[in-house]
Amino acid sequence: MSDIPKFWRKRTLLSYLLLPLSWLYFFITKIRYRHRKIGTIDGISVIIVGNLTVGGNGKTPVVIALAKAMTNHQIKVGIISRGYGGKLISEQLLTTESSADIVGDEPLLIFQETGVPVAVGRNRLAALRLVKKHHPDIQWIISDDGLQHYRLPRLKEWIVIAPDLVFGNELLLPAGPLRESIKRLNTADAIIFTGNPTQYLPTKVPQYTLTMKTSGFVNLEGKTVELEPPFYALTAIARPERFFQTLTRLGYTPTAYQSFPDHAPLPSTVAQFAVNGSIVMTMKDAVKITSWPTELKSKVVILRYETTLLPELLDNILNSSFKDNSGPKKCIRQKK
Repeated sequence: MSDIPKFWRKRTLLSYLLLPLSWLYFFITKIRYRHRKIGTIDGISVIIVGNLTVGGNGKTPVVIALAKAMTNHQIKVGIISRGYGGKLISEQLLTTESSADIVGDEPLLIFQETGVPVAVGRNRLAALRLVKKHHPDIQWIISDDGLQHYRLPRLKEWIVIAPDLVFGNELLLPAGPLRESIKRLNTADAIIFTGNPTQYLPTKVPQYTLTMKTSGFVNLEGKTVELEPPFYALTAIARPERFFQTLTRLGYTPTAYQSFPDHAPLPSTVAQFAVNGSIVMTMKDAVKITSWPTELKSKVVILRYETTLLPELLDNILNSSFKDNSGPKKCIRQKK
């Protein structure tokens, strides 16, 4: 069910057999880190919202919440993304005509939820300049992922962590889920847990807890609906078990469920298992089903969620001297 291999969660014989490859990966990351650049680019300040581990940390909701908060404070902001799952060869600015199969599901969701300029491309620096070309008044760029994309200069770095995984077996790829050493935390400006951690990390970097709250069910037109049995759960996200667990926690048990790899396309044929009932999915899944037949789309119910940015995190961005690793920092939780 999960995209996370079991040996990434807990060390096994396979983990140790893969260690030589992890050591090679470690030296490559060390070399690449030397090219890390701190500062602005073309007069624009960049904040990276990224991960130390592979996928499923709740980064996209943080990006959406940050963009909304900055917009509410009259800050001109744009977003760049790799566009995983899309088919783009060169950089592209999203429009209302963009489709998930071309630009990727996460960038399209971010664009629809925030309304700010969003550009996708393998070369994030080129994507940034594309935003700048069409929106010369942009002040800040949020990079959705890209912590390890060191060609892109950055002024701020936020590392997002899922508290139910944290760092897994604490080994680097491919023996574990880590993209970089855990010590990389110490160079970040903030650490954000997308849920309540059992304990905070032994680092001087400020740590925060954000909570993703469900806000009910809607149809594809955005109208509030009731989820009534029978219904079927369908998703193509990292760590799909969390989606299914959320439904159960809310008191909804699917008649059946089906999951596909993160960013996988969702053609209408995948819904054949849902017989005479609603199909419940995430917001990220919903952007990928525009080509479904109208009758099938009428059966779709979306579980909405929202995350509100802590004021202290916005201060982290606006105060360029915020980062100070001289002593322990207070851990700030989001008020419920």
